[in-house]
Amino acid sequence: MNHAIAVFSPNAVLNKNAVRALIAVQVVIVILLWFFSPFVLLPKPGEVLNAFGDLWEQGLGAELITSFYLNIQAIAVSTVVSLLLAYATVMPFFRPIVALLSKLRFLSLVGLTFFFTLMARSGHELKLSLLVFSVSVFFVTGMADVINGVPKEMFDLARTLRMGEWRVV
Repeated sequence: MNHAIAVFSPNAVLNKNAVRALIAVQVVIVILLWFFSPFVLLPKPGEVLNAFGDLWEQGLGAELITSFYLNIQAIAVSTVVSLLLAYATVMPFFRPIVALLSKLRFLSLVGLTFFFTLMARSGHELKLSLLVFSVSVFFVTGMADVINGVPKEMFDLARTLRMGEWRVV
């Protein structure tokens, strides 16, 4: 009974067994709601399995592999571009550009889709460029913050060791 009260108490700390039991009860409730749901728009588990089988026969596996490859490719390109731009913030010329790019994370892709469609030569290139843009604006922000977070004393230490400015960076 003590654990049941603790579950609904604010800021209560539960032991591992109580957390496991809580999660198990919540999963069972969700499964029961799914099976006995009165909503017509929510498909039953059997309908989902049948649809999954149909989709798999139509090439879902190959499409998942293609999508995974596209995501890996976009993350790799975004990482390289973002790292280069983040390290470029040590030069005054690139600081406003990187600041602008970091603000573009608030921009919706709805209007940009047309712009990227005009630039891309294929569907794969369009998907890749949209993914790279949408991921890079977040990567640039985080990576530039890490570089800007390096204490000034570390740069001064490198200079006292007679390192050139590029080596300091």
